[in-house]
Amino acid sequence: MSFGALSKLFSNMKNEDRSHIAKNNYPVPAIYLESWLKCLSYVRNIFAHYGRLYNRPLTSKPRLDQKSKKLGIQQNKIFAHLYILKEMIPDRSRWRDFITRLEALFSEYKDVLELGRIGFPEDWEAILIKRK
Repeated sequence: MSFGALSKLFSNMKNEDRSHIAKNNYPVPAIYLESWLKCLSYVRNIFAHYGRLYNRPLTSKPRLDQKSKKLGIQQNKIFAHLYILKEMIPDRSRWRDFITRLEALFSEYKDVLELGRIGFPEDWEAILIKRK
């Protein structure tokens, strides 16, 4: 099921069902999870239509709690979307593998890539690896 379909399905559920899913599967209230699904659907659509994410402000902004906002995460950049994805993927080993591949990709393009342009803070690895 696509993120778009999942987002619509989740939005159309009863409030108590959305709350139950969020409470039992994710560390956030249902309203945050709904925001996250919409944001990931938006980013997926950019990818699907060969859009660029580098140095692009995103109109889709994931809802973040105060603790997350204090980390300096720019909600309109791709880093914020990776941050919420981290919270949605339960398999920590799989997530760490993703981070390792991401680090390798950044290393390969270090001469042309400015991580700040995509919202990555200096301590991005620590932020994306630790759990709330």
